[in-house]
Amino acid sequence: MKLLKLYLSAFGPFTDKLLDFTASPARVHLLFGPNEAGKSSALRAMTDLRFGIPARSTDNFVHDSPKLLLTAVLEDASGQPVAIARRKKNKDALTAADLGTRLPLATPVSVAIIQALTGGMDRAAFERSFGLDHARLREGGKELLKGEGELGAALFEASAGLQGIKSLLTSLQDDAKAYYSPRATQAVIPEALRQIEEHKAAFKAALIRPAEWKDRQRAVDTATDQLIVLQEQLMVQRKRIHTLTELRAVLPLLQQLTQVEYALKAQITVHLLPLDARERRQAAQHSLLTATEQLDTAQAEQAACAQVQLALVLEPDFVAHAPAIQRVVQACALVRQQRSDQLQLQTQAGQGAAALADTARRIHADAGLEAVLAAVPGPAERVALDELLDHIARHTQVLAQQQERLAQLDTQLSQSPHTTAASIAPALL
Repeated sequence: MKLLKLYLSAFGPFTDKLLDFTASPARVHLLFGPNEAGKSSALRAMTDLRFGIPARSTDNFVHDSPKLLLTAVLEDASGQPVAIARRKKNKDALTAADLGTRLPLATPVSVAIIQALTGGMDRAAFERSFGLDHARLREGGKELLKGEGELGAALFEASAGLQGIKSLLTSLQDDAKAYYSPRATQAVIPEALRQIEEHKAAFKAALIRPAEWKDRQRAVDTATDQLIVLQEQLMVQRKRIHTLTELRAVLPLLQQLTQVEYALKAQITVHLLPLDARERRQAAQHSLLTATEQLDTAQAEQAACAQVQLALVLEPDFVAHAPAIQRVVQACALVRQQRSDQLQLQTQAGQGAAALADTARRIHADAGLEAVLAAVPGPAERVALDELLDHIARHTQVLAQQQERLAQLDTQLSQSPHTTAASIAPALL
């Protein structure tokens, strides 16, 4: 797969660094820079992207190992861009990435992308072919100095870092025999063919007929419906458990409430006091206190009267005329009462005369009380006045009706501009 863009998000000395190989149509790109600029780190990033970040990577001196992240956009055989991300993890280290945000996704890449990414090579072969750094260049120079035979082979060995062409050919022939040999039954390719036939047979056996598939689908639908019903029942039971839990929590309070209700029912025979019971009780206490004081006073007066009575000496003549004396005492009490009533009547008469004079002044300030009393109408004049007042009330009512009708006609005239006075005159009549 062709590398289009390499995002050094967190790797070595780089943080969010982009190497864009699509900026120009050139097929060869040259990365250069001073020492410690990160050229070797970028070369290691290209290798680690394809084969994984080593467990003992030396590129974690800026970013911690769990935070190392490489993201790249590659072009597959059909020319479509493929975004991948590589992290330093033991599981699912290579995942797909978002083309826009360059952030890794949780979706692992397919086996086909992994094979296309590595090209069927291992890490050592890739580094020998495409990862020639300073150390490998020095090792190739040493091999060139020690090499014998054809100069081209020696140069190839030096550039590839191989130990020798002959040994490589021998190794390749041995690998070819291991993959396929007409007489070998345990070769890789025949074994793979056998496994393919077995998988085909297993796949054919795993095929389901349409009728069987429909039966299983119906069974799945039935099980799904049952699952929904069971889930609803489970929710109901959970709600019931929750309710029971709450009731268990408030059970002591409910028991206490029940006891209080029983005690309240036992007190039903107790008569409730009225709302003003407190005021009535205070008034009764005050009346009782007043009565007690009056009783004490009466008892004291009774004791004093008893002493006076004991000191009295009854004359026989007074005893003989006791009824007449009693009548005289009653007559004196009646006289005192009449004098008191007379004083009250005189006071009321004075107040009435003052009110009458004040009323006369309000009626006519310059006339006296006698003149106002003389102007009071007689019975015949009162009848005439009542008739005049009734006549005025009737005319006032008719006038109010005519004013109301006139207001209605004004409203009608303002709403209908074409209405003439001739059409309104009969309404007024």
